[in-house]
Amino acid sequence: MLTMLMPESVKFAYMAKLLESVGERIRRCRLAAKLTQQQLGDAAGVSSAAVSQWESGDTKTLKPVNLFKIAVALNKSAEWLITGKGSEEPRWMLHDAVSELPGDDPQQILDFIGYRFEKAEGFIASDKIAHYMKMIENMKRDLQARKKRSP
Repeated sequence: MLTMLMPESVKFAYMAKLLESVGERIRRCRLAAKLTQQQLGDAAGVSSAAVSQWESGDTKTLKPVNLFKIAVALNKSAEWLITGKGSEEPRWMLHDAVSELPGDDPQQILDFIGYRFEKAEGFIASDKIAHYMKMIENMKRDLQARKKRSP
C-alpha cells in the first residue's frame, strides 16, 4: 500500500489538510458568501474582531446564539459549522422550500417521505427512523399552523 511507504511526517501533513477547523469552515463559507468580517459580525451582533478571532482560532468561545446567527447568515447548518459532520445545508431550508408548495403538496410530500422511511426499516437504524418521523410530524404541525395563520 502506498501510504505505508510514506514517512510519518508526510502522512500527518496530508491529514492536516483534510481536517478543517471551525474557524476555517466559517472563513471559507464567509468568503464564498462574499461577506466581509464586518458584515458577518453585524449579522451575528458582534465585532469584526470577534469574527477574526473565530476564524483564526484565537478564541475557544463561540456562544451558541452567535453560532446560530452566523449559520443563518451563511446559509449553513450550525451543526456542520461546529463539527464538520452532517449536511452543510441547514434543515430549515428544506422545510421552507416544502412549505412554499401550493395546496396539499407539502402534506403529500411529507407523507411520502414518512412512508419511505417506514419502508427503510432494516436499512436505517430504528432509532434514527423514529427521530426522522418525529421531525416529519413536527414539520406537518408547523405547516398546519402556518395555514391557520395565513389569510
